[in-house]
Amino acid sequence: MELALMDNFKLIPTVEVETEGFTAEVIGMYEMPYQRVLSALTAQHGPTQMVAMLEIFKLALIDQNKVTALEMMSFNEVAEILGQWTFKSTALPDKDNDSALNPEKIIAMLADPKTDLSDVMDELNRQLEGYDADVELNVDANKPKAKRRFFFGSKKNRPGPKRKS
Repeated sequence: MELALMDNFKLIPTVEVETEGFTAEVIGMYEMPYQRVLSALTAQHGPTQMVAMLEIFKLALIDQNKVTALEMMSFNEVAEILGQWTFKSTALPDKDNDSALNPEKIIAMLADPKTDLSDVMDELNRQLEGYDADVELNVDANKPKAKRRFFFGSKKNRPGPKRKS
């Protein structure tokens, strides 16, 4: 009877994030409550979006004792962890297909300072070969360019010494 119940039980997909000082098994981003994921993905890019993603990530941790370690991490470490989580959650490799996406290989190549960026791009292009991008690019040469935005507002209102234009 117990075995029959186990056959019907579907595990929630998890991914592993790993940095020099942090390793954790985490529920895949798209398996989390949809309202939270949607609000994080549609939040304004920058610190607001990072905070929203971090809150979801904390919920997704299998070992909730690791939440405390996140609070002590640098901005850079948290950004790396969230990047890995997002990437691995959305591009899980197909184990039956050698040409499938393999985010671990790309991450390892990026982590190796001896690897040339063009080699990383070649590998990424090889992995993406055969995938159709669902992106449409509409470029209108007559449309005026959008005003460039800066973290501290417009260029003339930024703190620090004034720059010559």
